[in-house]
Amino acid sequence: MYLNNPKVACSSIKKSMFGDQPDIHDFVNPYTEWELNRETGRYYKFTFVRNPYKRLISCFEDKCIQHPDDICWDSYLFSGLLRIRDFNQFVYRIFLLPGCLAEPHFAGQYLLVYDRRGKCQVDYIGKVEHIKEEYEPIRERFNLLPLPHMNRAASLTGRCWMDYYTPFTAWLVYRKYKKDFIAFGYEDEYRKLKEYLKGKK
Repeated sequence: MYLNNPKVACSSIKKSMFGDQPDIHDFVNPYTEWELNRETGRYYKFTFVRNPYKRLISCFEDKCIQHPDDICWDSYLFSGLLRIRDFNQFVYRIFLLPGCLAEPHFAGQYLLVYDRRGKCQVDYIGKVEHIKEEYEPIRERFNLLPLPHMNRAASLTGRCWMDYYTPFTAWLVYRKYKKDFIAFGYEDEYRKLKEYLKGKK
């Protein structure tokens, strides 16, 4: 079982699992609450996570710049607030939205992977930064297709991800997704980003 985490190579993973289907996103519903039961408890369960700073940039570039009319915004109550083309404003508005109202593409990853008691709900958590090496054992074990590289949204700009942020927005994102940074080992990314931005002055 794959726990779908939007903006974390989920299109590539689903292509590997389901092949060349017309709409691979129909096979996994990111809006369904993840709950284990007696049947799913026996399955091998995995997911991948991503540096929260890069994940937010990917969301912005994909949903606000390249595909502002994406169907996922149509069913989202606060889509009007996010139909903007300025990244700093995007960060401000997301920061003000409570986690319970977040759209899956920018919702915290911790709440997707851990239940309300803080118990991890998957057998394996990989990092998208090492997906080639970490996905391969899963692919071989279950005889899945090779992993393609899809939706290169943020990389199309040719811009360093650190240049999207200011010291203030860097802090906002760290505060908003602090559980993600701690649980998945990305705290050092905040330190690196602060040092980088300090050096730009």
